[in-house]
Amino acid sequence: MKKILLASSSPRRTMLLNQLGIEHEIWIPEVNERVKLAESPEDLVVSLAVDKALDVAHRAGDGLVVGADTVVVSGGQIFGKPENESHALAMLTRMQGTVHQVYSGVAVVDAKTREIKAGFRKVDVVMMPCKEEWLRAYIATGEPMDKAGAYSIQGIGAMMIKEIHGDFYAVMGLPLVLTVELLSQFGVDSPLFFL
Repeated sequence: MKKILLASSSPRRTMLLNQLGIEHEIWIPEVNERVKLAESPEDLVVSLAVDKALDVAHRAGDGLVVGADTVVVSGGQIFGKPENESHALAMLTRMQGTVHQVYSGVAVVDAKTREIKAGFRKVDVVMMPCKEEWLRAYIATGEPMDKAGAYSIQGIGAMMIKEIHGDFYAVMGLPLVLTVELLSQFGVDSPLFFL
């Protein structure tokens, strides 16, 4: 089996690959993740996932590289990771009591051939209204500061989420079914599929 490289420093993404039984190495991509205003959310997450995977592929030279990226869209505005606490508060305040979308892109790149397979998932998320004091207390935990949209669905932030329509793992940052589909196009299957 080809070695798998995860182009991410996210502990959530490595945990999800481990959950699938896919052994992998972690490589941190050196890519600017700033939102490119000209791109649609789906194009943005796919292009950033590809950029991350290609960056690691160029450095590694061998193996299959998995890159991923996630953004949140509320009222037509794209939210990446918050720049500071006031930015996190602005994001969370805007999403209170509304439906927003989470877009997660995944790319798999063969480091030798540079062949690319990529896709994305879109999920509708309903956020409950919360008092500003609660939001400020949540931000003070530090949890929102490295998350797209300034919340963590698998952490304390789950208390704000009323409904999810779509792939839960896409909201976490790595849509598992899509990831498995892309890897399988390179002949890789999770060992757990054979249990």
